[in-house]
Amino acid sequence: MALPDKQYDSRQVEPEVLRFWLESGAYKSSNDLTKDPWTLVCPPPNAYARPHIGNISGYGFQDAMARYQRMRNKNVLVLPGKDHAGLEGEAVFVREVLEKQGRSKFDMSREDFYSMMMDFFKKNMEMARTDEMKIGLSADFDKDTFTLDPDVVNIVLDTFIEMYRKGMIYKGVRIVNWDPKAKTAVADNQVSYVDAVTPFYYFKYSVGEPDLRALELKRRYAGNRVEWKSINCTSEKGLNLPYLAGKLNDIDVFGIGYEYKYQNEPSLFGKVIGVMMRIDKTPGLVVVNDEKTDILPSDQLKDVFLYESRFSAGSHIILFDQYPEDEYYKNGFIIGTVRPETIFADTAIACNPSDARYTKFIGKKIEVEFLGKKKKLSFISDYLVDKYFGTGLLKITPAHSNEDWEIAMRNKESCFPPVQVIGYDLKLNSLVGEDYAGLSIEEARRKLKRDMQLHGNLVWVDENYKNRIKISERTKAPIEPLLSSQWYLSYDVPVGKGGKTLRQAAIDMVVGVLEKRRIEQYEESRRNLDIDFIEPSQSDIDEMLKIFEEGIDSDSGLGKDNGIKMTDSSGKDLEIVYYASNIDLFKLKDNVSNIEIFCLLAKQRDKILGWVSGDVQEELKTVRNINIFVLKEFRSKNVDDLLMAEFIRRFGKDYNLETSIINQDRIINFFRKFGFTILPNLTTSEIAERDKIKMWRSANLGSDSVGLVHVHPENMIPKFIHWMENLRDWAISRSLWWGYRLPVWYNGRPIEKLDNDGMLREYLIKENGEEVLLDYSNEDHMRVQKDCPGVGWYQDECVLDTWFSSGQWVYAILQKHGLIKTRFPTDVLVSAHDILENWDSRMMMFSYFKHGKVPFRHLFLTGLVLGKDGQKMSKSRGNILDMDEITEKYGTDAVRLSFFYQNSAGSNYAITDDKLKNFKQYVNKIWNASKFVLKSFSDSTDQPFKKAVETLDFSKKLIDHIQSVRSNVVKNIESYEFGRATDTLYREFWHTFCDVFIEESKKYLNPTLDKKTKKILSYPDPAHKKEVSNLMVYVLKIYLKLLHPFIPFITQRIWFEVPLEGGETKIIFYSDI
Repeated sequence: MALPDKQYDSRQVEPEVLRFWLESGAYKSSNDLTKDPWTLVCPPPNAYARPHIGNISGYGFQDAMARYQRMRNKNVLVLPGKDHAGLEGEAVFVREVLEKQGRSKFDMSREDFYSMMMDFFKKNMEMARTDEMKIGLSADFDKDTFTLDPDVVNIVLDTFIEMYRKGMIYKGVRIVNWDPKAKTAVADNQVSYVDAVTPFYYFKYSVGEPDLRALELKRRYAGNRVEWKSINCTSEKGLNLPYLAGKLNDIDVFGIGYEYKYQNEPSLFGKVIGVMMRIDKTPGLVVVNDEKTDILPSDQLKDVFLYESRFSAGSHIILFDQYPEDEYYKNGFIIGTVRPETIFADTAIACNPSDARYTKFIGKKIEVEFLGKKKKLSFISDYLVDKYFGTGLLKITPAHSNEDWEIAMRNKESCFPPVQVIGYDLKLNSLVGEDYAGLSIEEARRKLKRDMQLHGNLVWVDENYKNRIKISERTKAPIEPLLSSQWYLSYDVPVGKGGKTLRQAAIDMVVGVLEKRRIEQYEESRRNLDIDFIEPSQSDIDEMLKIFEEGIDSDSGLGKDNGIKMTDSSGKDLEIVYYASNIDLFKLKDNVSNIEIFCLLAKQRDKILGWVSGDVQEELKTVRNINIFVLKEFRSKNVDDLLMAEFIRRFGKDYNLETSIINQDRIINFFRKFGFTILPNLTTSEIAERDKIKMWRSANLGSDSVGLVHVHPENMIPKFIHWMENLRDWAISRSLWWGYRLPVWYNGRPIEKLDNDGMLREYLIKENGEEVLLDYSNEDHMRVQKDCPGVGWYQDECVLDTWFSSGQWVYAILQKHGLIKTRFPTDVLVSAHDILENWDSRMMMFSYFKHGKVPFRHLFLTGLVLGKDGQKMSKSRGNILDMDEITEKYGTDAVRLSFFYQNSAGSNYAITDDKLKNFKQYVNKIWNASKFVLKSFSDSTDQPFKKAVETLDFSKKLIDHIQSVRSNVVKNIESYEFGRATDTLYREFWHTFCDVFIEESKKYLNPTLDKKTKKILSYPDPAHKKEVSNLMVYVLKIYLKLLHPFIPFITQRIWFEVPLEGGETKIIFYSDI
């Protein structure tokens, strides 16, 4: 019962301890039905390489929970697995194996390629399993499962077939995120954005004939020097105008290159260089100050025309020296784009419905001219268009923009069919004409710039436009939005006993936990404030409904006293009112508290400014020309807030609001910053149709057998809800060879063809060469089943998106091992917070669909591991730590402690050499302190260990100390606050147990020495020595058990030497804590 009298050597201890655990079968679960089951399914790491530090840190949290639960006498099962990684796995294999051999996957059959990849993955899985063991993951490795295990494959494919038969999975032609490097479509959650500088082209869709007034101005003033009177030269709110406005013979003049010192002079002089064209106004002269040699008018042309575009439709400048011919002086619609090559595929022009510059064009079919050719485009309106960006117009290209596709879906008659002019090879096709067919995107842009200039369609090019472009997260290739025939999963088909959609079920699982607690807190607050709610009369309610349904007319006669009133317990009136003049109303929902809140869009800011909190007022100042006001915010605990909440709770859910909300898209984005969601069932606007946000009722949450998911930390819930509410149908098919091949069969070879109308369609090529348009609903054309229907049928070439199988991982691995009845739902899932949306949400939806239950009761979200530079660890940044190197240098326990210490759920944290060095010292401190305690005990007695009775004040303080530590640490672990638990253990063990109690114990354990001669003056009292040494061992054992979940190797090694008593075993994590 003594530790070796030498320094702690993790390189020697850790392999010995690991071998002991594995050989003793300590990680296996038992069939002991007397113990409560506790189950954790490990997120499967990508099996094409060894686990990265993010995986390793996750293992630390998973293992800590499992070891703790074993010490709480639970029947623990930890199930490990490995993921086939789909797109990324195939890309890595091709890059690391085939390309180094000078080969391509197309040099072999699909079957041979699959077999080679499987061998590659199996080798890597062995290495990954070794790493999992080395970090101390106490999983049942006999049940380690690959996501392409035949049993798992059958489970996943059965789900696909079942969802298809229920109408949740369908095939259709839609716009997708095309990864040109991987040559496959990728899901929305598999793309990211990067900053870029790209040219921004302002071009003109010319309309009509040359403007006669513009031609007259050209003939009379081109190149002349004129005298004109300046007007309106002062800036608005300190904004420096890009030009000085003026008049010359009732002709508008736009002066460039002047300074404000001239603004009060009676007249100005300048050279006429061009005309300002405007659809809704007569042209004006553009004049430059030719006396200033340092002025370059072309540098300011963009600012001038954009400024004027704020007030007039089609504003743009035509320079006389560039366009001397009359044919170019046409009005037109000026549109900005970073993708001029898609102009050939435009089907409409869109504006914001509230944009007064363009309202007269909405709903019309307009003939436009581009590059000398004419075509007709629909002019539509949509709230998605930002009227404050550029000229306020948007070109609609449904086949080459996700946003345009959304708008087109709301305006099908005007925007469809979509026209695709770019192929999967990123070259323009024949629909653009022979001059552009076959060009790459970059080649087409260069040629278009020249041709637009030549034909008078080019207005301006901003060469330094800061843009954000979409790239594939896996290959980093720029995403090309293209039409493609893909398989999709709808989140909005009612399923299950409760008839919920997948989207709604997942939201309810998460929000229900908060809902119950918030409702209880709210009701308690109401009771404590003793508020009486005065019921409105029926006439009051009718009047309010009338306001909601018809809007408010300035002549209605309604005034401040016509709103619904409430009084508090003192009888004081509380003005919960709606001002009657020029105000529109709509409602919001607080995403966290689920409280509905009335909001106002007002044209009279000063009338209701007092109703708004200071924070919102300040924020509103940054939103130009938007007057938005929250009538009451449910943010503080004051009486007014609670009254409004009560009013809404009783009456708010029954209102049906129909109103026109100006600039509604900006309102949505603004309020989302404050954690709100606009309730679309209260409005008939197009933006509501786009968002289709589903309401949920607190009364229904948790009332069925589905269960609830407790998210740690809770501040991730709004992010989760926002993601779920805005999910689009999921493209689940991938053009790969590696993965779950779709259980879909076609009666003929399927091909995609771009028809003459520019629409992509799918056809079947029969054995006799006959070409038939594929009808997805016809079982003679297509069948969804695992087995081949017969001769002449071809299986779909695509595989399922990796997340489709990963989303079923929890119940699939349990079902494979026959544990679904006893181990589902599991107790907790540990997941990095950056895959909350991609993975965790899908597991909730799939589990609801297959089993009508939550997949896990708790969701613990870890942060990302950062390097010493504070950035996410990555090879490209050069800040990544080598796991073999740091575990060799500092020991596994020190590395594991860095995952927990002072870190909170969901927060990113850095691992640095300084931290690891400190934790290595801490581990050594535990070793040395344990040597002292165990040696002192062995020197004091040879009797079996049994906790002594505390008779000394020292002993009582020692026991009080460990009881307090144990209480706090257990409380922290139970609430998933591992950072606090490890902080307590680090601080109390080192600075209290070691620095205080061990030092004070020496007077009871060691002889008293003469300070000078070092001779023994007296020996300790044998009874006191026995009591203190006994209790020091008792306290050490508790510390070892509390520390064990976090630093298991050293604690197990020390545990080998401690005396055991009832309820304790040689395996420390089977000893009660």
